[in-house]
Amino acid sequence: MEIVKAAGLKKYYITDTYEVHALDDVTFSIEEGEFIAIIGTSGSGKTTLLNMLGGLDTPTGGGVWIRGNSLKDMESEERTIFRRRNIGFVFQQI
Repeated sequence: MEIVKAAGLKKYYITDTYEVHALDDVTFSIEEGEFIAIIGTSGSGKTTLLNMLGGLDTPTGGGVWIRGNSLKDMESEERTIFRRRNIGFVFQQI
């Protein structure tokens, strides 16, 4: 059973001088029982991806599904309740 799916996931940040493509058309799925690792250099989009998968941030394009539930189709409060009941987060300390 597919527990996490990202399809065409994009996150762009626009500043006064340039546009950053933190995530650009990321597509993958994770099946129940699979273990994955997200690795990459600093600034490669790891935290942005985790924020999208955890429903903490909204994508510029594409979408995320958790156990078949589309995060982008949820209102903010509904996403908060879903996150509280279904997703765990451990924040890194700076």
